Amino acid sequence: MVALAIGIMTVPERAEHCRRLVERIRGAITVRIDIHRRGCWANWKATWLTCAMNEPRATHIAILADDIAVCSDLRATLETLVAARTNSPIAGWLPRDQVELAHAQGLRWASTRHLQFSQLLVLPRELGDRALTWIYDRERLFGDLWGIWDDERLRAFMRAHELDVYVPVPNVCDHLGGDGTIKSTFAHRFAPESARARVWLGEYGRGAELDWSDLRAVGDQPVHPYRIPRILLTPYNSTDDEVLP
Repeated sequence: MVALAIGIMTVPERAEHCRRLVERIRGAITVRIDIHRRGCWANWKATWLTCAMNEPRATHIAILADDIAVCSDLRATLETLVAARTNSPIAGWLPRDQVELAHAQGLRWASTRHLQFSQLLVLPRELGDRALTWIYDRERLFGDLWGIWDDERLRAFMRAHELDVYVPVPNVCDHLGGDGTIKSTFAHRFAPESARARVWLGEYGRGAELDWSDLRAVGDQPVHPYRIPRILLTPYNSTDDEVLP
């Protein structure tokens, strides 16, 4: 049996958007507000622990950021996804090629070993607890490198344990931060193709009505040369009279 707890991490200036998310998703939702500006990871961790405390029988916990749009039946959709991939991490969106390739092939799943964004991440409770312990044990070594970010820490955990993160196709949410739709609290600006979902259900889509039982997935794709910065493609032989192009 799947028992899903949902938490939303937010900041004071996004209170109105967060309220709309809560009304849209409905049901019991834990909301944690980062009043003291401790950063993404502190708020993600606090949201996870509060969800676990509020709903002790939850088998899975979904943590949502406050800068997303979600499909119309998100709770039911997440429950359906978790039922299909009970033991795996599931991310709500991924702005990468494998999503488009999976969609073109009529597949329902993409996967990645490189968790790019954690706007919506669902973890089995035991796996999430392990992640918190693993990250805590390494905070002294890597805390300065990870900074205040939740996705940096969670990505490190996934890669260290060689875990595939699975992404439903079409995506069940879209990212509104970073491109001006919702103002980034860190003044981030992204290129449109890296900040928004490539294929998603839309705000009126209903993911619970789709069949997610075919577990074939398109994984990470090789980097295409035209996406590598040109300076890295230019041959360079070190001599006294040469300079970098």
